[in-house]
Amino acid sequence: MICKYLFLTFILHIDLYDASQMVQVDRPRGVSLTKKVLYDPAKEFTCFDGSQTIQFQFVNDDYCDCNDGSDEPGTSACPNGSFHCTNAGYRPQNIPSSRVNDGICDCCDGTDEWKTPTACANTCMELRRAALEENKKKMEESSKGFALRQEYAKTGQAKKLERQEKVKELQQELAQIQLLEDTLKTEKEAIEIQETAAIDEHKRIAEEKQQKIAHEENLRKGAEAFSEMDVDKDGSLTIPELLSHPELDPDTSDGIFTEEEALTILQAGSVDMAVFMDTVWGAINETFRTNIPPPMEEQEAPAETDTSNSGEPYDEITQNLVNQANEARSKFQEAQTKKKNLENEVESLNKALELDFGPDEGYQALQFQCFELLTMEYKYKLCPYDKATQSPKNGGSETVLGRWGSWSGPPENIYAKMMYENGITCWNGPARSTEVVIRCGMEHKLLSVDEPSRCAYKYEFATPCACTQVDPNALPRDEL
Repeated sequence: MICKYLFLTFILHIDLYDASQMVQVDRPRGVSLTKKVLYDPAKEFTCFDGSQTIQFQFVNDDYCDCNDGSDEPGTSACPNGSFHCTNAGYRPQNIPSSRVNDGICDCCDGTDEWKTPTACANTCMELRRAALEENKKKMEESSKGFALRQEYAKTGQAKKLERQEKVKELQQELAQIQLLEDTLKTEKEAIEIQETAAIDEHKRIAEEKQQKIAHEENLRKGAEAFSEMDVDKDGSLTIPELLSHPELDPDTSDGIFTEEEALTILQAGSVDMAVFMDTVWGAINETFRTNIPPPMEEQEAPAETDTSNSGEPYDEITQNLVNQANEARSKFQEAQTKKKNLENEVESLNKALELDFGPDEGYQALQFQCFELLTMEYKYKLCPYDKATQSPKNGGSETVLGRWGSWSGPPENIYAKMMYENGITCWNGPARSTEVVIRCGMEHKLLSVDEPSRCAYKYEFATPCACTQVDPNALPRDEL
């Protein structure tokens, strides 16, 4: 670092001498060193466009002979000509010929106003001094930024290695959990087969029991119905006795329960209880209504409620199998959940490993951070490797101006630009996109935002991650 500053100081001193001491290379006025060979006083001059050849004495004679203006590099005779400012001690410059001798000093050495040589002060040394100081400042900033970049790179590389090791570790866990999941699945399916068989048997027995109870209840109700309708208690149900229950009328439209209709139900003049239960009760059990009021205790007794558990009660053996199956399902589900979480973590790490954080992993310092810029109307935000957004300064919904796409700089430095694509679609227009121009800076900072074309935004972002190693030769050069 000390050697670099000594070099800068040495360059600053040897370059800041009086411009009058510099030896100019002999050439026609307004001609650059690179084109000097084209202007040979010993030869005729050929226009650059090849339109004609003239005697050299007509070069810079204040008359335009060439269509391209190449014969008048030092005058304003040709409207399309170009004048070269030597600007000894500073940067050379080309200006339109129309500015030559127009009373305005365009060249820092004043050579464009050669008709009035005292009209322009030579400011090239001052400009050089300022350029050197500015260049020195930029070099110092770039040097410090590069030091920060190296720290970011070191951290980024360590983070990448850590992620790679973590992926290996998780993949080993995944292999183990997969084996466990397979084992638990086999155990679960085996116990579920026993559980299903036990539950099916339990249901079969329960249904048979319920059917038996229902059958016995139906017989009881049938016997009670026969006893009620057998008014004379002779053990035989007759047509007149059946007619005492008009609710049994199969045709309710006429409101008359006839003997013919009663005969159709009994299928005989009278039936005993056995025949009644076999042939008659099944046809009338849904419509029969008793005329005998229930006992007082039954009238006053509250309706029974089911106090059993919501789950179906099983016998001890069946319940034990259900419990075992539930435990097996729970363990299998836990293994599945753990496996899914591991897979998600591996996927997240692999996505991070696939991201391009630059040749030295330094740009990883920008991930999971957001940087804002406030303007008169909006708050702009850049979240590297995620999205670019815009929202009203005084509050309101956020508009996505683009999501991370890729590095989009030129081939010689793709890391000079970022592209964010597929943002919110403009009304009656394309999807919004944002180009982020990256430059060296001492801190991560969103510098400016512009919208050069409709729905296409341009951010300028500074970061030490873009700083490169200082080149001490990157100084202004003279053209003598």
